Amino acid sequence: MKHFLGLVIILSILSACRKESLDSKTSRCQNAAYPYERTSEVHLVSATVRAAVMNNQPINEYWIYPSDSRQVGPLTPCNLPIEFQKDSLKVKISGYMLSFPGMEYMDLTAFPFEVTEIQLAK
Repeated sequence: MKHFLGLVIILSILSACRKESLDSKTSRCQNAAYPYERTSEVHLVSATVRAAVMNNQPINEYWIYPSDSRQVGPLTPCNLPIEFQKDSLKVKISGYMLSFPGMEYMDLTAFPFEVTEIQLAK
């Protein structure tokens, strides 16, 4: 009986220490309103960071405009690093296009985007 109890305790400890892996489709940019899912990936696309404007007033948000807008964009990044939040900054960017339920019925100006890599353009 002692061996059985010891085995149960060891198994309980090991199962409690298990690390959960993130689903590769689940974005790190989650919020309560929209459960984002990764849909496609872009890799080192040339782009320009621009301050977003609403009703001719700047807002505290930055959008990314890819050089080839036929391929992707404009994008609204959920996790743009502060050091890249500068108007007219030329960058190369990688990341995931994001979607959420009902998105196909919305008239979006820019598409949700999760940044995985960003660097200054040369």
